Amino acid sequence: MEDRTLALARQDVGDDFELVSNMGSSDRPEGIIIYQDPKPGTKLEQGKRISVLVSTGQATIPIPAVGGETEAVAKILLEHAGFEPTTTYRVSSGGDRGRVMEQWPSGEAEVSSTVEIVVGSGPAE
Repeated sequence: MEDRTLALARQDVGDDFELVSNMGSSDRPEGIIIYQDPKPGTKLEQGKRISVLVSTGQATIPIPAVGGETEAVAKILLEHAGFEPTTTYRVSSGGDRGRVMEQWPSGEAEVSSTVEIVVGSGPAE
């Protein structure tokens, strides 16, 4: 039943299974069975139920807070965490030149999401 939806699994085996839990998955879409016990191909005694774990879709993970970091360090931290950073530059005080002033989003996001960082370009000339 793995890699099938609950509806298709019910068509194949009826209601002889129980939904144990839902879990985020970076590689399986929402509603797909990602684990079952006993494993596929195991003969079951009559009346024995199959336990399944169903994907809730893409999992979210914490986004590193990179405010105040240099642009290079911020990009490394975000990429290492699984995000795709993009950079926008904004006129700023001299002390902010080359440093992250803002980021969006913050908190959590799906793996491979874009995280925008705003980097100070220094005073206007």
